[in-house]
Amino acid sequence: MSNTDTIIFSMASRITAQFPNITVKDAMTLATIAMDEFSSHNTTNKRTSKATKPKDPTKPKRTKNAFMYYLDSVRADLKAQLLAEAQAKDPSVTTIRVSEVTSLAGVKWKALDDTAKTPFQKMADDAKAAAIAAVSATLDTPSLTLAADSNAVDTATAAATQDSPTSIAAVPPTAPIST
Repeated sequence: MSNTDTIIFSMASRITAQFPNITVKDAMTLATIAMDEFSSHNTTNKRTSKATKPKDPTKPKRTKNAFMYYLDSVRADLKAQLLAEAQAKDPSVTTIRVSEVTSLAGVKWKALDDTAKTPFQKMADDAKAAAIAAVSATLDTPSLTLAADSNAVDTATAAATQDSPTSIAAVPPTAPIST
């Protein structure tokens, strides 16, 4: 018996209890009509979720951050350590949850000093630079140089901007408006 049938049967039972002169068949008919009305009103009041944008298959994945590189390097050791601890308590344990490994790695990552984090930061920076280079190569546009000055632009981009008819340098200044 489905949930809808259960509701209809319950409604028919209440109708026959409230109106003893009505037949069971009529009560079922009334309950079915009531359920149909309830369903039609209920579906129109439901919120509709927004349509999600389709994912772009050409969009590159995000690069790993420093913690992810650290996690890759210590995951096997941490998993073995946690498994040994769990088996000491209960010998029948054969697996460790991923969340346990990552939470322990997070605690250890926070405890590391900056000098110990440096190689992982360098790996993350190198991966990010490679991803930027790959994206700029696929777009055939000059890439921004990664420098301390975030406004620094490579010479090809600067030259293209100066020669462009739509650049700010190519637009003649307007005369001041007299009042």
